[in-house]
Amino acid sequence: MPDGQRIGADRLWDVLDAGISSKQPLGRILHQSLGAGPRGGGNLRKLRILLRREMYFHALKGTRTPGAQQHRKQTETPHFIISPQPRLGGLHWEDMKAFEATEKTRVRRLPKRAVYDRERIYSILDEGYVCHLGFVVDDQPYVIPTGYARVQDSIYIHGSAASRMIRTASGQIDVCVTVTLIDGLVLARSAFHHSMNYRSVVLLGKARLVTERDEKRNALRAFTDHIVPGRWDEVRPPTEQELNGTSVLAMPIDEASAKVRTGPPVDDAEDYALPVWAGVIPVEPCFGEPVQDKQGPAGVAAFDMGRFRRR
Repeated sequence: MPDGQRIGADRLWDVLDAGISSKQPLGRILHQSLGAGPRGGGNLRKLRILLRREMYFHALKGTRTPGAQQHRKQTETPHFIISPQPRLGGLHWEDMKAFEATEKTRVRRLPKRAVYDRERIYSILDEGYVCHLGFVVDDQPYVIPTGYARVQDSIYIHGSAASRMIRTASGQIDVCVTVTLIDGLVLARSAFHHSMNYRSVVLLGKARLVTERDEKRNALRAFTDHIVPGRWDEVRPPTEQELNGTSVLAMPIDEASAKVRTGPPVDDAEDYALPVWAGVIPVEPCFGEPVQDKQGPAGVAAFDMGRFRRR
């Protein structure tokens, strides 16, 4: 397979399985199995973890679940591109192109801060915990904070089956989803130039109600693992009654843009001589020590806080 050709995700999964078993470098196994890719090293296990994370949507679409040995009904599956670039050991998602800046998503205020790169936008979504969903009911706008999870090129949102947010947003109306991460407080020498370092994403589109049982169940898995990776496999899965009482929205990520500010304050030239502290105070998510629920059985292993690492 020459450089620049496509490889299906299922085929790549089998290649990675073979490579891990043989303990060969990533570049070598790619060349031996596919006749393409870089000849250097690489971390097969890291790539396999990335593939597992990005292939959740296989199960959502009724195709192959990561690591499964059987195939369900076949639908379109993702493909990778083999290239000589070192990123992901010479593999990259076929659809990881930048979003088009539309009339609705183009950043007009300080356009130099605009980001349309799909990978950077997805990284912001994957790091956040809370989104805000905006919609209009009878000319009254509402913006509701809620949890979410990204699965490939879609955002999933869940709530009570009786929720006005769910009922309204599932009616094929225009909705807006935003996610914001604060990275620092920017203290300038003037009140006017105080700011924040931030990364924010705006998504526009229409959501649909998820009705297919497997997609709904796997979306709930994505929600759970978005909070704590691997948590779904540790806990009791939802009962049929719990599934019936929960609604899930799916929104394709078709129109998206991000805005990012970094760096120190930008003051007026005459203000730099003022005897006042100026700079950036970093803001990072900080978790306290876990407080275990006393109603459980004795001997349960302590919670590993390292699982919360996002970056």
